[in-house]
Amino acid sequence: MKILHGKEEGGKPLAAASKSHAALKGFDVRVLRRQLAMDLFLRWVSGVGMVVLLVYVFGAGGDGIAFTLGVVLLIFGWFALNAVNARTGRELSQMTGIIEIDPAGAERWLAGVMERRPLIGWVRLMIYHRVAMLRHKQERFSESAAICRSVLGYRLGPAEGTRGHLLLILSEASLEIGDIASAYSALRELYGMRVSLMEALQRLALQVRYELMSGNERAAVTGVDGKMEMAELLPGPQCGAVHEMLRIAAERCGEIELAMRLKARSELLCSQTQRDKIREGLGG
Repeated sequence: MKILHGKEEGGKPLAAASKSHAALKGFDVRVLRRQLAMDLFLRWVSGVGMVVLLVYVFGAGGDGIAFTLGVVLLIFGWFALNAVNARTGRELSQMTGIIEIDPAGAERWLAGVMERRPLIGWVRLMIYHRVAMLRHKQERFSESAAICRSVLGYRLGPAEGTRGHLLLILSEASLEIGDIASAYSALRELYGMRVSLMEALQRLALQVRYELMSGNERAAVTGVDGKMEMAELLPGPQCGAVHEMLRIAAERCGEIELAMRLKARSELLCSQTQRDKIREGLGG
């Protein structure tokens, strides 16, 4: 039972998602570390090379062809060093929608983009963020949780705004595989930071699910009216899922009248099959 959902972002489909790239390999944190180290090394070497060239240019003293050639090489090197990151950043902005509508195409693109070097650290980490989203979509929850946990261990720099989404994925993936302790840690961190409205709504849904799975039904129905009002801001299926979970919590607490009220709402928004899947999901 997945609560998280993506939204399609603007932009044309990625031409880079060609069939020439193999599927992604399983996640290995050692590979991530090696990639980050190699990116850093290549950027350092490039930077040293540009400094040497700069010294040469100024040493030429504006002497004709040598000076002009040096300036051209400096400009070319600077743009070449940044072009791969700029291109990757633009393409990453489209990946949420592509993962939702074409997971196979997204996987081919991600397998190809992994080979690009040198990337800035946070750009590399955002590629892994998209891989975590893809594995979550494919219901490979152990892998998506492992990726999120690893990425969250680094400073995200300009991509710090994705921390909340990474924690949401980690929380839900942990609940899917029955790792209640990891789900609790992720939710606790989420409640200690500022998040967007949609992230706050998804956080609420995951909190209710966590409370049910951990046997704390009384906490789930505490402040139930406010939770119901917030749930109404979610898309229909997610709203219905929250109401169904709250119904189960109310029923377990013996609050039959509340359970009946919640049941009427969940039945309006969810099919019987969906409600059965929600109950199965609470079993971890």
